[in-house]
Amino acid sequence: MSTRFNILSNYKNCTAFTLAEVLITLGIIGVVAAMTMPAVIKNYKKHVTETKLKSAYSQISQLLEKVNYENDMMFAPAELSEYAGYNYNLSDAVFKKYFAPYIKIVKELNKNDRFNICNYQGEGCYKNTSYKCVITSNNIGLCFVIEPTSGRLSIQIITEPSKDVVYAGKDAFAFTVPRDIRENNYNLNLSHLLSTLELSDETVKTYCTSVNAFPNGKQDREFFCTVLIYKNGWKIPKDYPVRF
Repeated sequence: MSTRFNILSNYKNCTAFTLAEVLITLGIIGVVAAMTMPAVIKNYKKHVTETKLKSAYSQISQLLEKVNYENDMMFAPAELSEYAGYNYNLSDAVFKKYFAPYIKIVKELNKNDRFNICNYQGEGCYKNTSYKCVITSNNIGLCFVIEPTSGRLSIQIITEPSKDVVYAGKDAFAFTVPRDIRENNYNLNLSHLLSTLELSDETVKTYCTSVNAFPNGKQDREFFCTVLIYKNGWKIPKDYPVRF
């Protein structure tokens, strides 16, 4: 009996939070969450972008190796002689014949169904109808164009293909792949390509955010955004000019 009385007595002497204290505590938690969640979400988006971009680089490298191997390391599409200038029909024909067999495609986009790509401020938007575009099984938009004279490839990566508008350096990236004239095949070597461009980091940043879709007349601004991340070990640098 005495034991039960002591337990009840101790229970009665316990103090609890008042409603006001609980509401104040919840309010503080809400304020802290409101302050930290945007940063958490932004860092998460950056991480997803980095992962997708690095994966795409690896997949494209392997794709080019397969195409080179299947063509005896002498990849020079016969279709190049049939067209002058950038042309959707050329890109479509070369893509379907040489590259599509190695890609899991869930949707093909037609000539008039294009990603609308703008700079990160929503300016300089364009839809390049020369590109052949598809959406792959891992929910990546892949756009492909080939230049008839040099055989150079330009490959765009769209990390958020469901968006009506995508932004260079945020949702849209690109690889430029020159054809090695001596070997007559393709090698996705960004380090070699960067050394030939001889551009400062500040110039690359300016090109990445340019209103002009092709700021140096050759590579698109998505390529220059990709360069900044590539040079930082596939991590978005702290001074990256595009905001997430």
